[in-house]
Amino acid sequence: MNLRSIQKSVPLAMILLGSFSVANAAELSLLDAIQLAKQRNGTLKSAEFNVRGARASLAQTRTSLLPKVTPTFRYDTTDTERFTGSLGDTRTSGSSLDITASYRVLDNGSRKYNILSNKANLAASEAQLIQTLRSTLFSVIQKYYEALRAQELFKVQKAQLDRATLILNQTKARAEVGDIARKDILQAEADQLNAQVALLQAEQRVRTSVTSLKAEIGWEQKESLELAGTSEVAYADPTFTLDQANEMALSQRPDLSASRAQLKSSEMSVRLAQAQAGFDYSVDATFTRSFARDVFNRSAIGLAISIPLFDGGASKLEVAQRKYSLEAAKARYVQSERDVLAEVEQAYTNYTQNQLRLKAANAALAAARKNFEAAVKAQSLGAAALPEVVQAQTSLVQAEVNAVEAIYDSLISDSQLRLAVGLPLAGE
Repeated sequence: MNLRSIQKSVPLAMILLGSFSVANAAELSLLDAIQLAKQRNGTLKSAEFNVRGARASLAQTRTSLLPKVTPTFRYDTTDTERFTGSLGDTRTSGSSLDITASYRVLDNGSRKYNILSNKANLAASEAQLIQTLRSTLFSVIQKYYEALRAQELFKVQKAQLDRATLILNQTKARAEVGDIARKDILQAEADQLNAQVALLQAEQRVRTSVTSLKAEIGWEQKESLELAGTSEVAYADPTFTLDQANEMALSQRPDLSASRAQLKSSEMSVRLAQAQAGFDYSVDATFTRSFARDVFNRSAIGLAISIPLFDGGASKLEVAQRKYSLEAAKARYVQSERDVLAEVEQAYTNYTQNQLRLKAANAALAAARKNFEAAVKAQSLGAAALPEVVQAQTSLVQAEVNAVEAIYDSLISDSQLRLAVGLPLAGE
């Protein structure tokens, strides 16, 4: 199969790093476009910040397992003004410094469930970042090839206009010497004008496709963009079966991994709600060192137990709500697997069919070129009429269009299949 070699995984922190520079006179290659998207695409940056946020949230919940040290300084001054008695006015002042260390020895599992839930959320964010990266890379690849396709179709239409002009000139020349009727010029002129219209349409397609690519890679719209061509594409059979592709997708698709991690987070969320709805207990150890007028140490171990005797059923309803959310997530995951399998089958079918189209289109193009060259030569020698040349030209244009479409459909379906089964894409 025409799939590039699988690259080794890299740390998530390195996914969006890299440098890129292209000289103004250089053509933009596909890998250049990918590097630009990795640096500038806003969707990728958003996914990266989501990972950072999830990592910070996990670190924050893990601090609940650590002891806490709290110094407290206090300074008081008191003025007392007496209107009766013999003591008169008084002023007192004093300061104290206390350092308290505390540590929660035991609780009802709330800290553990919080940590496990945030750990699963981090795993989901990391997997989703990989999926976002691959989806963005595929979008760049697809739009890059669409722009190249538009440029190649423009060349086809330009060649068609040149051929139509050549046929028109030959037709006029033969009409001048009386070999054919002058009315045959009308057909040749109509074909030449139609070729001009087709060329204008092709030019418009080039502009719109390049504009779409610029937006995807963060290229300034007002700046010109030249694309490098692609190497010749050859027919290649798939290297794995559809069943193998399905197994690969279910085991290694990052979006499915993210969904499984989110299920784990939801399960921990249910357990946390259950713990908070029942007996809430904790054991805390504290030690205080006081640096006041009377210096002293104080240590204590305290056990606190509470139970929501009546809260209007809020705690039970919270448990029920989280359970329903978990069941909803499970149902979504089952549907996600079905959608993935359908996507894999579609991508696999597209790839195999496009490979067959590519092989047939190349053969048809070679035959159409020979046929057109023979027809043009025969017309110049007076051995062929205009309808024969027009028909040969029409066949050649269709063969050229079919070949271009087959080439770029094949290239796009190659990356589409890699994305569907969970393989790394070019530039990852």
